[in-house]
Amino acid sequence: QWDGCDIVNKTLLLQAEQGFGDTIMALRFAPVLASMGVRVFVQCQDCLERLARKVPGVEQTTTFVNPQFEYDYWFPIMSLFKMFKVLPDNVPGNVPYIFIDNISEHLLIHSPYGFLKVGFVWAGSSVDQERNIPVEKFQKLFELPNIQWICLQKGERQDELNSIRSFDRVIRISDRLNDFFDTAQVIQQLDLVITIDTSVAHLAGAMGKPVWILLPYNADWRWLTEREDSPWYPSAVLFRQAKHGDWDSVVNAVYSRLSILCNTEKEYLQINDSNINPGIYNNSKLSFKSSDNNVRILFNKGVEHFRRGEYEQAELAFKSVLEIDGENIDAILNLGLVLKIAGRPSEAMEMFKKALAINPSKPGANLAYASVLLSMGMFDAAKHHCEKEIQLQPNNVDAYYNLGLVCQKAGNLDHAVEAYKTAIRLNEKYYDAYLQLGVVCMERQDLANAITCFHRCIEINPETPDAHWHLANAALLQGNYELGFDEMKWRWRMNDFPRPDWSVPLPAWDGADIKGKTVVILPEQGAGDIIQFSRYACLMAHNEIKTVLGAPNSLKRLLSKLPGINGVITSCHDALKADYYVWLMDLPKIFRTREDSIPSVVPYIFVNSADISSTLLLPKSSRLSVGLVWTGNRQHARNRYRSIGLDLLKPLLNIPDIDFYSLQIGDAADDIRRLGLSRKIIDLSSFIHDFYDTALVISQLDLVISVDTAVAHLAGALGKPVWTLLPYLPDWRWQLTGESTPWYPTMRLFRQTSPNEWAGVISKLTKELPKLKRSEG
Repeated sequence: QWDGCDIVNKTLLLQAEQGFGDTIMALRFAPVLASMGVRVFVQCQDCLERLARKVPGVEQTTTFVNPQFEYDYWFPIMSLFKMFKVLPDNVPGNVPYIFIDNISEHLLIHSPYGFLKVGFVWAGSSVDQERNIPVEKFQKLFELPNIQWICLQKGERQDELNSIRSFDRVIRISDRLNDFFDTAQVIQQLDLVITIDTSVAHLAGAMGKPVWILLPYNADWRWLTEREDSPWYPSAVLFRQAKHGDWDSVVNAVYSRLSILCNTEKEYLQINDSNINPGIYNNSKLSFKSSDNNVRILFNKGVEHFRRGEYEQAELAFKSVLEIDGENIDAILNLGLVLKIAGRPSEAMEMFKKALAINPSKPGANLAYASVLLSMGMFDAAKHHCEKEIQLQPNNVDAYYNLGLVCQKAGNLDHAVEAYKTAIRLNEKYYDAYLQLGVVCMERQDLANAITCFHRCIEINPETPDAHWHLANAALLQGNYELGFDEMKWRWRMNDFPRPDWSVPLPAWDGADIKGKTVVILPEQGAGDIIQFSRYACLMAHNEIKTVLGAPNSLKRLLSKLPGINGVITSCHDALKADYYVWLMDLPKIFRTREDSIPSVVPYIFVNSADISSTLLLPKSSRLSVGLVWTGNRQHARNRYRSIGLDLLKPLLNIPDIDFYSLQIGDAADDIRRLGLSRKIIDLSSFIHDFYDTALVISQLDLVISVDTAVAHLAGALGKPVWTLLPYLPDWRWQLTGESTPWYPTMRLFRQTSPNEWAGVISKLTKELPKLKRSEG
């Protein structure tokens, strides 16, 4: 066995050990050893042998079954980390260190032009179940547009795809994968790999391919803690569970970044069309020689195709230029831009890197590279290249805008404001800079300047819905209901606004006098919105309008208790007997709701105590009874801001003479058991089947303490005391200041005083709750 002695010109046999991923990770040492003059042989599992041959420095490979050569020394491959005294800041070897030259014809991936090619793996070894994700968690990812999914899952687990929707959007290729070399050939063609911590993660990382690795709460040692990058694989982005078993927040984070990548969100870097070098329009900028007429013609064709949106033809034209002149930097940059627009970021990244290698000072090259880095979530690197572009071009307005986006995404709001303002000084009609500056102002609670920015956007481009939607939310948050509810009509023109499946062939009600007619109120947005605005159904009944309320099944029993309504339906097919329809969130505008005219007859939802079953009946006690909810719908875009970890509520649980009941449902209810709080909190989740069951429990409580979720609305609508815990930037209905709300007279608001800071809220709760106990006797 090698002991670290000088083995120049000697043969060292590296013996694979542990898992496949460990071997792939440790193969990085082969080029290092070879550079020291060592002949490197590798002995590994059959399925890794062909792959190991693709590592520079590996001279020969063999398997454990049939070793075929002699050697001077041997060494267990995972012991190399100790031998080389590896630390996170001195990881050896260059990445990539696995290279694929050719793709076998039977492994070629064919996808629609412009689609992002994404491989995925959701399960690894059956031994470690904590790192596996139920495949149904990927459902929302599969529904994103412009993505061709490629299943890299091997074994029986791949059949789990059959049980979910959209599985037909997935290319299944596992029956063609005989070993890791085959898998590497597939990965070579992909733009991104999304995987749990398994061997495929190591393979993609070793190839230098963008890879998003989804990690459990207690992640393996190699991923370290509290960071989203990896010293082992520069192309990796790590998505970590915030709590044990919480895959929903991980998938939501992936969804947010992936939606940027596939161009379904607006907040991605915009590389201006002017970055396409204009060919015949300005030949002085081009890098080819005047005699290269064929190159010039091909280049100009590429520009023309690009301007017409014919990106496939533009790609072919620029590639033809590079076949003749491989270092034509303008063609390289333009090809990179075409590939980025076509949704192939990893290929675009290679083009921009190549351009920078040829000329690090080329105008536009750093900005183009930053665009792809941001889309892949590599914020620090993207910021560096934006700043580099600004150094080269101090008046480049797009560079400042893109720097603002990077800082905003990274949470550095002060620097984002500075960058956006600089962009606006350089171009006073820069719509996107005004829009994002307004968003950042809202995040800083600067509503006046946010509203000014959104109005300016509308002056520049009156028909773009984004500014109207943001203006609606800012105005409502400010208490300007007249403006806010009027601007709310633009929501349906937003690309990413959820559209309920409630299409009905009826005329819309606009507030006209229709006494005696029947109107079906169509539900939208979340359960909390439906509960809050169902109060308008009662108002319509007072105006002698027959009302039928649409709702999901989970709300049907509850809303059937609304006074004056003529029924609750759960499908648009049941709405055909109505005379008119109206969307729920249009009702405040129709009734001209202002802060001083909110329909505030509370309670407006009632329960029948006779419906309380034995499983929902709470014991009689002289102690205070308090219901708890600590997280909301994990599909909500801002759930990570409005939710709180149950562990942070522990100080409340130590207050004497209080019985705490969990009103939490779903996976989060298991937090009680996981944190060992079963003796402190009574878990009712197994007995709660819909919101009416929740209401029956609330009717027996003295108080509900909840984050901003549907249960808070329910308690308020029932007229029960409820303390609602709010993030620094709350939803519009709670406004920015005050402990009370006109929507629910029995509600008290507890607010964060700085972003993501719950300690002050918890401290106030622990002081106020004993007072309530004493006052209640």
